[in-house]
Amino acid sequence: MNGIAEEVVGEQKVVAGEKDLRVSLDLDKDLKPVIGDQSQMHRALSNLVSNAIKFTKEGEIFVSIRRNGEMYWKDDKRFLNFLIQVKDTGIGIPKEKLQKIFESFTQADNSTTRKYGGTGLGLAISKSLAELMHGYLTVESEPGKGSTFTFHLPLEVINEQPEVLLPAKPMLTKVLVVDDNITNLHLMQEILGYFQIYSETASNGHNALLKISQAEESGHPFDLIITDHHMPGMDGISLVKEIKHLFPGSNKPFILMLSSLEKSMYQYEADKYGINKFISKPVKLHELNGTLLSLFEKNLQNDSLHPSFEVIEKISQAASIMVVDDDPINMMLISEVLRRMGFEVIQMHNGREVLEALPHYEPVLIFMDVNMPEMDGYTTTMHIRKLPEPQCNIPIIALTADAMKGDREKCLEAGMNNYISKPFKMQEIETVLKEYMLLV
Repeated sequence: MNGIAEEVVGEQKVVAGEKDLRVSLDLDKDLKPVIGDQSQMHRALSNLVSNAIKFTKEGEIFVSIRRNGEMYWKDDKRFLNFLIQVKDTGIGIPKEKLQKIFESFTQADNSTTRKYGGTGLGLAISKSLAELMHGYLTVESEPGKGSTFTFHLPLEVINEQPEVLLPAKPMLTKVLVVDDNITNLHLMQEILGYFQIYSETASNGHNALLKISQAEESGHPFDLIITDHHMPGMDGISLVKEIKHLFPGSNKPFILMLSSLEKSMYQYEADKYGINKFISKPVKLHELNGTLLSLFEKNLQNDSLHPSFEVIEKISQAASIMVVDDDPINMMLISEVLRRMGFEVIQMHNGREVLEALPHYEPVLIFMDVNMPEMDGYTTTMHIRKLPEPQCNIPIIALTADAMKGDREKCLEAGMNNYISKPFKMQEIETVLKEYMLLV
């Protein structure tokens, strides 16, 4: 269920960003894997988020998932009741309209409908979908103060282990979170708390610098700084510049930057000033967990994970390769291999980032994941092949976990040059590079 919510918010955040709306996502950290009609859940939730964005002029959309009560048995199956909420700061709904809201979304007057567009028919569809899933949909609203729509859904539990398992020990001891939005600060603290990681918060860059200075003086500096990108006064890039200038010691903290949109446009600045990774907002539990593991979990740095790394042949001294993959562990592994081969690595996490970033980079080759949020590898490749030279001629190698009959043909049809199945073998990477480096 968490994955569906993350997918829906990822799809809708571009529209929200165009209206300068924040989208926050608060998920049940201890959620057990459940089963349900994913297509219906996706469509129902997508309708509600889309509707919230449409009728919200300023402020934020807040999506949350919480279990409601304890697990119970029915027909020899385990179930949990869930509350899936979409809360907005939009125009709200008059009390007299609430009874008819799910029949057809009739606004207070025709001018409102003309101003915001549409009739909100998606609400009636969402109500029907909730009922098909043996649940129901409710609404609380007040004109001028926004609305809260809540799915009440019973879902079958298929595994009593939580979706995200905690490491045996905390990955790091002290984190500073910097964001001008109080809701986001609380959400990040809650997530880090679930990971058993102590964190402090700062609502602006100047406050962050003060806390970093105090931590340095106390002898207990921050292991990690997570900062928002767009903040009034001192933005995230400016804050990182100040941190590097004021605290130039060897024990520099890792820095993650949160960005709602266009993060790839700033990737070259991030590389220049030492930002370790960009993460999309709203933060995905799996992505943050994977990122922290890749940066701080010593087991992942153990040579037993990649015993052949020591004997990797160096192929290049200066060329850059773009790696596109939304999975942080896959990204870490292939990036490490390429760096040991002598390449500079440009990291992107979906197709939209690639298309925004290509004007700023000159990769000699692209490793492209096939299944990604926002824009998949096939679509991205077709767009690249329509770009002017030299971008349209960049060799593109698909990274796919599918490796089924017909996948090679599908990759070639999209305009890719070849494909490698995941988990990849070192020899496959070396063979592909030696073949296509001759073409550039």
